[in-house]
Amino acid sequence: MVYPQEILESFNGGASLSGLTRSSACLFLLQQLKKSNRDIFVTLNSEDEAFSFYSLCLDSNSEVFVYFPQKRTGDWVPGFGLDTRRFRKEAILQLSSEKRVCCIGTESSLFENLNREPIEKNIYKQTLRIGDECDRDELIEKLISFDYKKTPVVTDPGTFSSRGDILDLYPEHFRTPFRISFNYNTIESVSLFDPASQLTTKPQSKIVL
Repeated sequence: MVYPQEILESFNGGASLSGLTRSSACLFLLQQLKKSNRDIFVTLNSEDEAFSFYSLCLDSNSEVFVYFPQKRTGDWVPGFGLDTRRFRKEAILQLSSEKRVCCIGTESSLFENLNREPIEKNIYKQTLRIGDECDRDELIEKLISFDYKKTPVVTDPGTFSSRGDILDLYPEHFRTPFRISFNYNTIESVSLFDPASQLTTKPQSKIVL
């Protein structure tokens, strides 16, 4: 389905659209993002509706749709309650990038007291590649300064563990924790690992923290 240019222009001029299925609304948003130089925010009536629509859009294009749930504790969306912080951090990082994205949420979640300018100023980004020189102790100090908690075993987002030349790390905006192996101050290997079994699952060439 391709929407005529006049429809996109009318929408940008303030006209409303109705009668769209969820699938066609998703495609419309994709086309709108291609024509726009701004991020798009979509509010739905409930968290369940917002997450359902986000999941549908994710199947169409996983790169430009993000989900911003309301900040809560406990399981409020079955199976996804523990991922609330990850979704929120992912959305903030994407919205602070140069790429245009569509952020889906509710009126309550999207109109919280967020100020984008300080968020942009405080984003820290570091790429850790195999073969890079990296002081492990300095990296650990940086993690602690970002409120990562040191634990004996990494099972939860926002934690890390260090044993010998191995550093396990679970960023809050990642779905899977990472294991970094050092050879002195050189990164020797990077891989995903299963927090339940603690076994590595997939090698990686780098991690962007």
